[in-house]
Amino acid sequence: NHVANWNPGNHEMNNNKKSYEKVRAFWNHKKAEKLGTNLFAPILSLLYKHLIKCMVPSAKFLLLFIEIKCDLLQEKIKFPRTKNLPLICCSCFVKPNKFKTFCETFLRYFGGNIKYELDPMTKTLKINGK
Repeated sequence: NHVANWNPGNHEMNNNKKSYEKVRAFWNHKKAEKLGTNLFAPILSLLYKHLIKCMVPSAKFLLLFIEIKCDLLQEKIKFPRTKNLPLICCSCFVKPNKFKTFCETFLRYFGGNIKYELDPMTKTLKINGK
């Protein structure tokens, strides 16, 4: 939907580097919301529903769900010319999206006194004005 609404007419089309940078900046800004809402939240929700159908909700059920979720959180992805990165990027836990809401809700119901909190994000340190 965002791609359909993106207006490439705001810059010269013959400048491929500018076009690439604008699209890259757009997706870097929007990817956490889109991935969290449209990919990771539905996967965890379907997993939860599937486990409920297969197992009686119990401590064993919760441990299995948590184990699978932890495995997903530890997964890495590598793109050409990049290092291994977490499959679920940090901003999926910070920016508003259905994945973050799912994690918060899960902890509220099953986490006892565990609160959904993240360490303060570190700021990029500028050295010599760069």
